[in-house]
Amino acid sequence: MRVLLFEPETLEKPVTIHSHESDHTRQAEARTVVDRRTWSPSQLVAGLIGLFLTVMGAVAILRVGFESLTGDTTAVLGIEHTLLMGIIHLAAGLFFLGAAGTVLGSRSGLTTLGLIALAFGLVYAIEPDSLSGALGGDGRIGWLYAVIGAVALVSAWVSPTIQSQRTATARTVESVDSVPTTGVADETVIIR
Repeated sequence: MRVLLFEPETLEKPVTIHSHESDHTRQAEARTVVDRRTWSPSQLVAGLIGLFLTVMGAVAILRVGFESLTGDTTAVLGIEHTLLMGIIHLAAGLFFLGAAGTVLGSRSGLTTLGLIALAFGLVYAIEPDSLSGALGGDGRIGWLYAVIGAVALVSAWVSPTIQSQRTATARTVESVDSVPTTGVADETVIIR
């Protein structure tokens, strides 16, 4: 079996191969498989924000228990939480994790979720007394969400989309004339 390397422009026409015994005309057939991957650093940012909020929300929910939605509080990372605030953290975290799944989802989803988190955070930071009874804590939750929203927005706006491509080509060479070849079967060529 001979291994032959063909340039791309020779794949459309028969290729003549000279041997010591006789001349044979061979036809090359190619099959190409392309694997394209697209990702963005904003996916990593969305995933980390989602993981942080999901864990913080789940811990707050488990520590407070399910007795009262807004009555009981517990401290997570030094910030008081009610059950309702734990549910908000958990839901927001799951949305951020969902946005991390695809490039388009991470950039557009991160923009949307970042704007929502920034708005919620600023309102909570400006008027903590109005919301602290239902959500627990003080203005630190507001500033936490404002920072999360700002990081999400900056990440969505400045993160590039990175595309990588891998190509694998397999070529098969077959005899097209009737002259027998002694001891040589059809030739398969694997390139790159």
